[in-house]
Amino acid sequence: MVPFGAPCKPHPFLRDPVMPKSPVAEIYMPTQPGVVGTNNPFLLLKASSRHSSQANPNTTNMDLKIQCHCGTKYKFEFQPVDGRVPFQVICPTCGTDATEFANSRVQDMMGGAPATPSIAATTGAAPMSPAISAASSAPATSLPSKLRVRSEAPAPAIHDDQSDGGAAPVARPARAPMFVPPPVTPLLEQNEGLSPRFFLGVLGGLLGVLVGCLVWYAFVHFTGKNFRIVAVVVGFAAGLGTKIFSKDLGKSELGSITGAFVLVGLIFTAYFIGRDRVHGYVGGFETEIFKEEVAYAKRAVTAVPKGTEQEIRMFLAREEVLDDEKPDPAGVDRDEVRLFRDVRLGHYKELAAGKIPEKDYFKVMMRWEHEVSVADAKHTLALMPTGSDREIRAYLAEQHARFGEEGEKPNPNAISKEEIATFRTEALPELKALASGERPFQENTGDYKTAKESLDEFEKSDEGGWAKFIYFFSGWGLGGLGIMVLTVGLAYKICTHAD
Repeated sequence: MVPFGAPCKPHPFLRDPVMPKSPVAEIYMPTQPGVVGTNNPFLLLKASSRHSSQANPNTTNMDLKIQCHCGTKYKFEFQPVDGRVPFQVICPTCGTDATEFANSRVQDMMGGAPATPSIAATTGAAPMSPAISAASSAPATSLPSKLRVRSEAPAPAIHDDQSDGGAAPVARPARAPMFVPPPVTPLLEQNEGLSPRFFLGVLGGLLGVLVGCLVWYAFVHFTGKNFRIVAVVVGFAAGLGTKIFSKDLGKSELGSITGAFVLVGLIFTAYFIGRDRVHGYVGGFETEIFKEEVAYAKRAVTAVPKGTEQEIRMFLAREEVLDDEKPDPAGVDRDEVRLFRDVRLGHYKELAAGKIPEKDYFKVMMRWEHEVSVADAKHTLALMPTGSDREIRAYLAEQHARFGEEGEKPNPNAISKEEIATFRTEALPELKALASGERPFQENTGDYKTAKESLDEFEKSDEGGWAKFIYFFSGWGLGGLGIMVLTVGLAYKICTHAD
């Protein structure tokens, strides 16, 4: 019995964190697993403690199961020394040091507010002190974790030499020396298959590639500057999308799939960028021709307000010479003056007034050329009303002198009978059909195709495969292999934490 008012000695169960073998006692251990991430890169999956053997009850074996931030799970068994793991804990995949994390878990298990075991009364056992009784009766619900470690403690030894004036001292059992095992390599967790986070990471990488390619294409389209370094945004967006959607899973397989997505995205985006550039370059020719024709029409309308022959000759002569040369109105061909006055001046007035849009100009121009052919046919038939050999001979001699050497005069005797016969059987019926209207202009949208439409038709042909290579190299260039590798590597590094 302990006299009233006598000081209580600390019970050995409260001083010793390693419980000797005794009736079963349950100890609540705060594990504090946390969340795997930047602040806490490890997650405690399982912790257990047990005595090594009946012969040596003072030694304790512990098991820890840890998940690293890279996704690797591994477990190991050890005997703690001074409340610490006796070897260095290294992640076998990424090499991250988890020793301090394991030591903190061991300290939680060994010294984290254990509950005092309730020991059954035995013959000759010393009575429990009030402090022990109070500790044993405390509820376990106030402790921070529900992870339990079963431990056993022996009943305290009782001395026979108890005095009437105080409590008998309790003999504390001597602690057996601990066996320190050599450093071991943690065991890898077995492959649990592809998790939903893995497939979400694949989806995030695909969406990141689409966003990055759209940003790259939009930059080139709106600025007109094709800087290959901008393609790096594809790798950044893909890696970031994989990292976010997979919740930082960090698997190398996921990085390889993301890198493949980036490579395919770079190739297709470069193809479409090059295709737009080639189409824009070819279509630019048509735009320049239309602008020049509009400017020419405005000058013609301004220079020929009345439509007289002198105004027409002066305008045509001025257009044929350079700025520092003197025009020669008398040298202008009379047929050119006639066609300009009868047909082309009206066309120029429509064009100068803005009545012909660019998209319809080349189709309208085909109708205008038909009108010129009709006017020329009527004039030719007027020169040969009867169609005799003499009239045909004079007309052909005039045409030879017109398109021959400068200063050459017409020579009807130089025209052979074969030329006359060919003209009468082939050219003369065609001229009569045009002049009489028997062969009107038939507008057919398939007769003329723009340069872009011609390129599209070429792409669909058997030889169109070469166009795809031309488009790709036009969009990416002949070099740039280093930037392509850099973009793929950036995506892999972001989503796998690779160094």
